[in-house]
Amino acid sequence: MADQFTTPVAFIIINRPETTKKVFDQIRKVRSQKLIIVADGPRTNEHDDIEKCTRFRTVVESIDWECQIYQNFASENMGGGLRPATGISLAFEHIDRAIILEDDCMPAFSFFHFCDELLENYANDGRIMHISGDNFLSPKKDGKYSLQFSMYSINWG
Repeated sequence: MADQFTTPVAFIIINRPETTKKVFDQIRKVRSQKLIIVADGPRTNEHDDIEKCTRFRTVVESIDWECQIYQNFASENMGGGLRPATGISLAFEHIDRAIILEDDCMPAFSFFHFCDELLENYANDGRIMHISGDNFLSPKKDGKYSLQFSMYSINWG
């Protein structure tokens, strides 16, 4: 296990208990001091959503380290656009930066440290809106840089 991680982690979940557990196992490895869990509610047209939502929300019960927990569980389904947006807004009422993961984005352990370092390095740089662990842009031709800047928002990872 790592020493306790200072960058808050926001975890957005819906009804995928199997992937939620896998992603949460990665979050558990970093033992963030602050953990924000945002959950969407069950869809009305899916008969097994209530049971799935109940199962994935038990992730809170498996937090086995000291941390400050903020949780916001919607009682009704808000959808894949609105729920993450409202959850992130709620998170930033309590914190000034976070690593934001959805329950279907599997981070490598190194991803947390990558984000932590860059969030610290660029904390006061007004040109930087967010940091992503994904890259759908063409790679730099010379390949000597480990990151690149873009005017495009890539929000997975």
